[in-house]
Amino acid sequence: MSWDGIQYLDDANEYFSGHWKAAANSLWSPGYAWLLGSGLRLMRADAFHEFPVVHLINFLLAVCTLCAFQYFLNGMLRLFQSAPVRFTFTLIAFPAFLYATLDFTNLETVTPDLLMHVFVYLVAAQLIRLNPAQPQPLRLFALGLLMGIGYLAKAPFFIYAFFCFGLLFLWLGFGSRALKGVALTVAGFALIAGPYIAFLSLEKGHLTYGDSGPYNIVWMVNGVSYYHWHGDPPGSGTPKHPTRQISADPPAYEFNGPIAGTYPPWFDPIYWNE
Repeated sequence: MSWDGIQYLDDANEYFSGHWKAAANSLWSPGYAWLLGSGLRLMRADAFHEFPVVHLINFLLAVCTLCAFQYFLNGMLRLFQSAPVRFTFTLIAFPAFLYATLDFTNLETVTPDLLMHVFVYLVAAQLIRLNPAQPQPLRLFALGLLMGIGYLAKAPFFIYAFFCFGLLFLWLGFGSRALKGVALTVAGFALIAGPYIAFLSLEKGHLTYGDSGPYNIVWMVNGVSYYHWHGDPPGSGTPKHPTRQISADPPAYEFNGPIAGTYPPWFDPIYWNE
């Protein structure tokens, strides 16, 4: 069980206990927490079986990822007439898929990466299958819905969605028809993503679709510690509400609110690192 996994379990508990304000988090997306919470309640898992059930869910996600990839690959192979080219493409595609699924992302770590993969492949598959000569309005709208669900799975999908909007505009041939097609897709995306963005922005006090991007730069590039940041390294800023240290030797901290969770600094690290 990873530290992220513990947090997603905490978040799932907050959502399914009706504490949506406590669950509102600009680092962790809600889709995976909802999925874990649903699975745990469906199987009535107690504390002892919680981790195995989570890994069962991850395994089923990997199966779904494989199915979504196969659907995408079938669409790609239709673009090639030559059997040797199709065979060669397949030989390249599956090792790339296995690397992305089992190594770059993996079944061991409890994160929403596999869930996002499902929607990446499904959206790409739908783009490939669109007929520029006869774009179907319902299909374009459904494509936007898929993108919206992908965003709920993981915030970086928000950027991927706009990349897909651009591809769609090019694929439909510019012009008014392309604009109408993209508008339909954006409408589907906004229908799913919009309410959560509004909810998150309201809770955080500023417009945001998620803060994982800038804060990962702060941690991974600028060298700021993930938790218990008190202003180091020099020049990195002054924390608005740092964790409260009550002992230096041994180092000990107290968390009497406002953040709850198994390990409060990682339940909402954006708060402690603001």
